[in-house]
Amino acid sequence: MNKICTNTKAQKHKSTNTLCILCVWCFCIFAFTSAFADSTSQTGRKFDYFFMEAMGSKEVEEYSDAFNALRYALHIDSTSAAAWAELSNFYMYLQLDSLAVDAVQKAARLAPDNLYYKILLAETNGETDNLPEAIAQCEEIIEAHTEQWDLQFYLSELYFRSGQINRAITVLNDLEESEGMSEGTSMQKHQLYLSMGKQDEAVNEITRLIARYPSTVKYRIFIGDFYMERNEPEKALEYYEQARKINFEDPFYALAMSLYYERMGNYEAATDEIEKTFKNTLLDRETQIAMLKEYVQKFLLNRRHVKSADVLFQTLMDKHSEEKELNMLYGQFLAAQEQWEEAQAQFQIVTEDDPENIDAWLQLLNIAKRRNNSDEIIRLCKASQAHLPEVPDFYFYKSSALYQKKQFKEALLNMERGMEYVPDKNRTLLSTFYGRLGDLYYETGEKQKTYHAYEKALQYNANNFLVLNNYAYFLSLDTMQLDKAESMIDKCMKAYPENPTYVDTYAWILFCKGNYSLAKYHIEHAIANGGAENPDMLGHYGDILFGTGDIDKAVQQWEKALEIKEKNGETDTAVIRRKIENARENGMHIVFAMLSRSIAYKTISANLRFGVKLGANRKSITTDAQLRIVKDDMIQLSLRIPIVGTEAARINISPEQILIIDRINKVYFTETTDSLKKYFPFGFDFYAIRSLLTNQLFIAGKREVAPEDYAAFDCRKEEFSVSFSRQDGRGTVYGFMSDTIHRILKTEIYNIDKMADIHWDYADFKQMSDNSLFPMKMNMTLTLPENEITMDLKFSAVHIDDAFELKTDIPSKYKPIDINQIINLIRSFQ
Repeated sequence: MNKICTNTKAQKHKSTNTLCILCVWCFCIFAFTSAFADSTSQTGRKFDYFFMEAMGSKEVEEYSDAFNALRYALHIDSTSAAAWAELSNFYMYLQLDSLAVDAVQKAARLAPDNLYYKILLAETNGETDNLPEAIAQCEEIIEAHTEQWDLQFYLSELYFRSGQINRAITVLNDLEESEGMSEGTSMQKHQLYLSMGKQDEAVNEITRLIARYPSTVKYRIFIGDFYMERNEPEKALEYYEQARKINFEDPFYALAMSLYYERMGNYEAATDEIEKTFKNTLLDRETQIAMLKEYVQKFLLNRRHVKSADVLFQTLMDKHSEEKELNMLYGQFLAAQEQWEEAQAQFQIVTEDDPENIDAWLQLLNIAKRRNNSDEIIRLCKASQAHLPEVPDFYFYKSSALYQKKQFKEALLNMERGMEYVPDKNRTLLSTFYGRLGDLYYETGEKQKTYHAYEKALQYNANNFLVLNNYAYFLSLDTMQLDKAESMIDKCMKAYPENPTYVDTYAWILFCKGNYSLAKYHIEHAIANGGAENPDMLGHYGDILFGTGDIDKAVQQWEKALEIKEKNGETDTAVIRRKIENARENGMHIVFAMLSRSIAYKTISANLRFGVKLGANRKSITTDAQLRIVKDDMIQLSLRIPIVGTEAARINISPEQILIIDRINKVYFTETTDSLKKYFPFGFDFYAIRSLLTNQLFIAGKREVAPEDYAAFDCRKEEFSVSFSRQDGRGTVYGFMSDTIHRILKTEIYNIDKMADIHWDYADFKQMSDNSLFPMKMNMTLTLPENEITMDLKFSAVHIDDAFELKTDIPSKYKPIDINQIINLIRSFQ
C-alpha cells in the first residue's frame, strides 16, 4: 500500500513538472508571436538591406560576401523567391548541383506565375544532367509560351544530350516553321545529322543556307572545308571555286585555298595564297590575327607540314612587331612540330616583354617537362612566381619537379603554400592539389594526413584516377583496407584497362590479398604493355613469382630491376639487393611460409587463465579472463572474479588509445598510445601487441608484414629451427625462432642501451577451424634493470570470427586516475 502511495505521489510530481514545462513553452510561443506581429516591417527592412548588399557585392565580383549576405537574407525571410533564385546561381557556381536544383525549385514554388523561375529551373536541371526533368519543364513552358524560341533551341540540345536526335531535329524544324530559316538552326541540324552519320542531310542544311544567301561566301567555304576534312579535295575545290567567283578577294577564300594547296603538295601556291591573304590592306590587325589563329588551329588539328608558316609569321611580325600574341602563336606552331628550342625562344620573348603573361610561362614549363628537365622547371617556377605569386599552377609544377628530385619536404612546403591560391570553385584543381599533397605526406611519413588528403581529393573529383591508383597502392603497402584498395583500382581498370600502371597496382593488391595466380596473370599483362623497363613493376613481378614459389624466376626479375635502377643512377637498391641475397639463401621463402601459416582472422575470442608475477620472488596472481581481438581495431582483456565470474577489470587497447577500468575501486585510466611510449622501453605499439598475442611475425609500427618487407629480416638456419631478426632505428632488435614446419616458437625483443628485453614463448599448438595452428600456452617474461615481470596465458577455448560487441563505455560515477597512480599501484604488488 505504501509503495502504491509513493508511486502516485511521484507520478503527480512528474505530471506537475511536465505541465509547468508545457506552460513555459506556450508562453514562449505567445511572446514570440506577439513580437513578430510588431516587427514584421522591421524584418522586411532587414531582408531588403542584406539582399541589396548581396546584389551589390555580386556586381563588384565579391562573390564570397554576396553568398554570405544572401544566405543571411534568407535566414531573415525564407519566402523570397528572388533570393532563392539568386542562391541557386551561387550553388551552380560552387558545383553543388542538388542544392542548386533545390533552391530554384523553391523559387518556382514561391512564385508559380514567374516565367523566369520556370526557365531557370529547366536550365538548372539541364546543367545538372537531370535531363528528363529539364525536358518535361521545357515542353510545358513552350506549350504555354510559344514565343520562347530560344527555349526551343535549348530543348533541341536536351533531346540531343539524351540521345533523342530525331526529336531534337523535329524541334528545330518546328522552330523554322514558326520563326523562319536561320543560320543557327541550320548549323545545329548540320551537326545533328553528322552525329547520326547522315552526311547528305548534313550537307543539305548548308546548301539551303547557300540558296537563301547566294552572295555569302562563308557557307561555300564551310562546305569546302567540310569535304577537305573528309579527304574529298575534288568536291572541296568545287565549292572553293564558287566562292572565288563571288569574291576572289575574300581573305577567308585565300586562307582556304592556301590550306587546299598545302594538302595537295603545291607549297609554292600555298605560300602565294597565304601571303596574299595577310598582305591584304583591307584587313585590320584584329582580323589578321584572328585568321592567323584559325590557320594555326587547322594545322594543329591536321598535323600537316606547312612550309609557308615561316613566311606567314615573318610577314605579320614585320608589320606588327609590338604584337606579342604573334610570338605566342608562332611558339605554339613551332612546338606542334617539336621544334622545342625555336618555340622556347618565342615564349621567352613574350615573358621578357610581359612577365605577367601566364600562358607564356606555362608553355615554357611544358617544354621543360617534355625534356624532363627538373632543374629548369624549378628555375622557371621561381621566375614566374616572382611576378605571379598567386597562380597555383606554378606551385604544382615546382612541387612535381622537387618530388622527382626526391626533395619531399621542400616539395610539401611549396605545395601547402600553393594550396592557399587554389580557387574554391575549381574542384578539379583542388582534387589535383590534394592528390599531390597525399603523395608528399606519404613520402614524409605522415600517413594519417596522406589518407585524409586522398579522401579530400576524391570528394572534389571522384574520378581522379591518379589519386585512386596511388591511394589504393599505399593502402596495399600498409596492408590495410585491401577490399577498399581493390575497389578503387578496379575503377581505374574499367576506365583504362590497358594502362600498365593501373594493371600493376591491381596485380599488387591481388598479391597482398593472397590471390597469387591472378596477380601473376595481371602483372605479366602490365609487363607486356609497357612495364618491361620499369624497375618497380619488375620488382613486383619478382615478388609475385616468389609468392608462387618460383624463386629462380623471381630472382631473375629482381636482377633485371636492379640493373635498370643502377643504369638510371638510382641509389635505393639496398632492399632489392637484399631480396636477391636472401632468396638465394632461401630465407625469404621461409618468411613467406611463416606468414602463410599464421592464423587468418577478423576477430578472435578466447577464454583463458591469466597469471602475472611482479618480481622474481613474488607469488603469481591468477584469475580467469576473456580475450577479444578485432583485427586493426581493438584488443580487450577482461579479468574475471573467481567463482562469481563477473568482471573485475577491463583493458581496451586500440591503435590510438588505451583504457583501463577497475570495477572494484570504481576508477579508470585512459591515455593516447603516443603519450605512453615514453614509459615503455620498446615504445607502445598496438600492432606488435596484437601480433604477440596471435603468434605472428611483425615489424614494429606496421599493421602487417608486406611482401616488400621480406628482405628486411636476417635469416639464420639451424638443423631443427630457423631464426629471423631485424633491428629498428632506435636500437631495438626483434628476433623470431620457428621450427621446421614454420611455427613461431619464440619471439624476443631487446634493447641493450635500455637493458630491457622480452621473451615470449609459445607451446601446445592446436588446430583451428581454418587449419592454422594456435598456441594454447604463452609465457612472457619482461626483464628490466630493477625488476622482472612474468605473464602466463593458458587458453581453454579459442574461436575465430565469432560475432560479438566490445564494451568501450566508462561508467559515469567512476573517477579518473593518472599514469603515476597506475605505476604506484603496480609497485604496491611487488
